[in-house]
Amino acid sequence: MKKSAMALALSAALVSAQSVTLIASAQAGTWVCAEDCDPATLKGIKWTPGPKCTAPVEPTIEVKTPKAYNDAAAATNNFINGGNGYFTCMNDELNADFGAAQQAMNETAKIYFDKAQADFKTTVDKLSAKLDEALKKLNKK
Repeated sequence: MKKSAMALALSAALVSAQSVTLIASAQAGTWVCAEDCDPATLKGIKWTPGPKCTAPVEPTIEVKTPKAYNDAAAATNNFINGGNGYFTCMNDELNADFGAAQQAMNETAKIYFDKAQADFKTTVDKLSAKLDEALKKLNKK
């Protein structure tokens, strides 16, 4: 049996039957949990950066003169520096997206926990009231 994938947008609490996409309000990238991802553990989840971070453009290297060589070396260094900036930007974006997703999950878990705790307290209060009534009846005898 093939695992069915789920879609979840944390900002909108949207669930669909195709893929899990976690999107938080402070996010820039996209989390996707599709067929090769386990929705229970999120193992196999994929992250795609948003358009904020742009990869540097590979320079064209045509070396026919010493000046062209120096220009090519400078262009290559600029490419490397651009790559460093690109990966720093993606890392910052990933950390922000992860933090936002984690906060949204914590808030969702807290809502569930608080409701479960309130429901449990209501049940305990009902049981206590029944025991109090039973004790009053027993004491009247």
